[in-house]
Amino acid sequence: PITKPKMKVDKIEIDGRDGDIIEKVGYESYTKNVGIGLARNYDIDEVINYWIVQTYYRNTDTGNIRYWKEHNGGKWRIMLFDQDWSMYPSTYKTPDLFYPFLPNGHGTGNYFSTLMTYKLYQNETFKDKYLTTFAYHLKNTFNPDRMLSILDNMIKEVESEMPYHIDRWYNEYKTSNMNPIKNMDMWYNNLDKFRTIIKERYSIVLNSIQKEFNLTNSEYEKYFGDLK
Repeated sequence: PITKPKMKVDKIEIDGRDGDIIEKVGYESYTKNVGIGLARNYDIDEVINYWIVQTYYRNTDTGNIRYWKEHNGGKWRIMLFDQDWSMYPSTYKTPDLFYPFLPNGHGTGNYFSTLMTYKLYQNETFKDKYLTTFAYHLKNTFNPDRMLSILDNMIKEVESEMPYHIDRWYNEYKTSNMNPIKNMDMWYNNLDKFRTIIKERYSIVLNSIQKEFNLTNSEYEKYFGDLK
C-alpha cells in the first residue's frame, strides 16, 4: 500500500489567549506595526478565512485556537477545528459578525483575547482584504445552493449506515440524557431543519453586514453591492 509521509510540524495551542503570538512576533512590532510584524510570521490570508468562517457559521465556542507550521520553515497558520457549536438552532439568527475585532475580548465573560484581530482591523489594508474576502465567500463558499448540494452529497455517503448508527448508540446516549437520534424520521427532520438554517443564515448575514461592520453606503456598495 502507498503511505503518505508525515509532515513534521510545530504547533502552539493558546486556548484563546495571545501571549504566545506576541512572544513569537515581538511585542514592539506587534503593538506598533502589527501589519508588518504579523505578516512576516503568520499567514494572514488564513487568519482572515478562519474568522470569516467562525463568524459566518456563528460558532459560539471560539476559545480553542491553534497555530501550526512546517518544522523547517514557513509561516504560522491558524487551524480550523471544533465546530460542533456552529449553525446551532438556538443561536444562528444572531448576526455577531464583528466580535473578533472588539477590543475587550470575546466569549463568556470576554475571556478570550482579541488583541491580535483588534489590532489587525485597525490596519486599512487588512480591513479591505477582510471585507473583500468576506464578499468572495458570500458569492461562492457560502452560496446556499452550493452548501445544500454538498449537504445532499454528504447525506448520500452516510444514509445507509444511519440505521446501524442509531441501533448502536441510541440507548447509550439516552441513558446519558443527550437526546440522541431515535429513528430515521427524526434524522430526516433534523436535516430539514438544517437546510432551513443554511438558507436563513445567508440572508441574516447579508442583511446585517453593513450595520455589523459600520460601513458607509459607498463602502457597502464597493464590497457587497452585487449581492443584493
